[in-house]
Amino acid sequence: MTAPQGTILEVLYIEGDRYNHRKSNMYWVLLPPDEWGRRVTGWIGGDDVEHVQRVARASSAPLVNVAETPATDPRQGPSDATMSASVEEVAVARTFISDVVINFEFDKSALTEEARQKLASATVTTTTRPRGIAVALAGHADGIGRESYNDQLGSARAETVKRYLMETLGIPAESISVVSYGERSPVAPNKTRAGRAQNRRVEIKAGGS
Repeated sequence: MTAPQGTILEVLYIEGDRYNHRKSNMYWVLLPPDEWGRRVTGWIGGDDVEHVQRVARASSAPLVNVAETPATDPRQGPSDATMSASVEEVAVARTFISDVVINFEFDKSALTEEARQKLASATVTTTTRPRGIAVALAGHADGIGRESYNDQLGSARAETVKRYLMETLGIPAESISVVSYGERSPVAPNKTRAGRAQNRRVEIKAGGS
C-alpha cells in the first residue's frame, strides 16, 4: 500500500496517546478512494511521522508528515506497506457495530442476504473517539451432526463475520476475538426446525472505552 506525498489520510484509530503525537503511537489510517472506489486501511507507526505546520482548515486536527518508511504493526511484525503522505486526524463520523445476533443456513458459514441486512442495521455512526475497540464473536451450530464438526462450523461462521467487520468497517483484526461453542449452547430446542434455525448463529458483542 503506497500513497504519494501530500495525500491526506483519515486516522480511524490511535493506539497509544490519543491527544499527543508520540513515536510509540500506532495509527490505523484510511486511504482516499482509488479509481474503483475502494478505500484501503493499514497501520503506520508514530516513529515514522513528524509534525508539520498546520494549514488553515475547517478542522483543527493536527497534521503529521509520514516519511517513506515501512508501516509496521508491532504485534504482527514488519509489513510490506510503504506510505509517503500527510496524515490527519479528522473529526468525522465513524462506524461501529452494536450487539446483534445473526443466523445462518443449515451447514453453511456464508452470510445470507438477511444476515447482511441485519449487520448493516446494527452499524452505528458516532463522532466519539473511544480509546479502544473490542468485538467478541461467538459462533454456534445446531445439534445435527458430530460435535467436532459443529465446533468447526461455529468457528467458520464467526470467522466470516470477522472478515465482514474488517473489510466493511475497518476494525483491526487484533480487536476482534473469535470463539466457537458448536452445538453446546443452544438458545432453542434442537427438536424443531425453527429451534435449529435459531441455534445456527453468531453472537456479536461490541465494546470500547
